[in-house]
Amino acid sequence: MNQLVTYPSTYEPQPGDGPAIYVAGDVHHDDWQSDVAVPRLLQSPQPVVVIPSGRAEGPMKAGPDGAARILWEKVHMRLDHAVIMVWFPDSPLDHTLTWMDLILALTDGRHVVAGCHPNYRRAADVAHYWREFRGDRFPLHANLARTVDAALNLADDVRTKVYRSGLN
Repeated sequence: MNQLVTYPSTYEPQPGDGPAIYVAGDVHHDDWQSDVAVPRLLQSPQPVVVIPSGRAEGPMKAGPDGAARILWEKVHMRLDHAVIMVWFPDSPLDHTLTWMDLILALTDGRHVVAGCHPNYRRAADVAHYWREFRGDRFPLHANLARTVDAALNLADDVRTKVYRSGLN
């Protein structure tokens, strides 16, 4: 059974749970997380735990709750066997927090899938950093649906490795 965990709820992995997929990326102009990514992830025939950052109400707008929100994000991005899905939407904004998520995931050795809308104002920069860290073996996806599908495929790979190793 698929699960959805949103802030401020905390996810505690249980035996038999599917891999967690942390959905990173700002949602300012459109809520691509709630409208597209989360429903598509929750339709997975394989069990997954979907954890959207939901940045519309994130750290920059959280006021006194900002530190707690940042800690929540950090804890959920660093779950064992989690997949981090990063999306840069079509936007004139820099999406600084999304950049931080991407760099953290790449430098922390996490399972990460990334996508970037071709019209995002810093798409060339995203592509450059992605190639620097991931090379050409792992594609940077150009649309959200492919990015979500890649996250589900990576979650299946993680699930297979976890069960083979007896960690679950």
